[in-house]
Amino acid sequence: MYLFLDSTFNLVLGVFTQEGHWLQYKKLETKKSSQIIHKEIFDLLESVSLNFGELNGVVYIAGPGSYTGMRVSEGIINILEMEGISIFSFYHYEVPQILKISNGAFYSKAFKKEFFVYAWNSLECGNKGLIAENDLEDKLASYKRRFSMEEIDNTVSTQELIKKNILQVYEYVMKSKSRVPLYYYRSLEEEFKV
Repeated sequence: MYLFLDSTFNLVLGVFTQEGHWLQYKKLETKKSSQIIHKEIFDLLESVSLNFGELNGVVYIAGPGSYTGMRVSEGIINILEMEGISIFSFYHYEVPQILKISNGAFYSKAFKKEFFVYAWNSLECGNKGLIAENDLEDKLASYKRRFSMEEIDNTVSTQELIKKNILQVYEYVMKSKSRVPLYYYRSLEEEFKV
């Protein structure tokens, strides 16, 4: 059994099997995940009669996202890793390529009137970065397939893609032993400058 954890936007938790079946999946639309995450994980594991020691590993989303939102799950991940639990991670913008979608654009609100955009034209890595809110439509104009972790008009939700395709995601992280660092929208110096 694997614990799934995503605090990049909303709080999404789940427990799935290596065969790709969700035993539990829960999406909590809250910006205050730090206040509820510990109890929610405890309740989730209790609902499937598991404790941390029985997990085969944890799969979590390492971004992109805000500093505070992602640090919530990262703190838990660090503790579980110290307990010897295997940890795997990937980015939301990688989900379409994990699922072999050959072209498109992923975007998400990055605060400060900016959007994070990752666009690709083949199964190769694409270009990523922040752009001004006013430039978003021009940047996305040539991409018919659009993805986002949030529910934004005319996009496919990467959270829903993960939910529906957990087996392919699981196989990718196991094969690649994927463990990526947190990806914040901005460097910490930029994010917290006064």
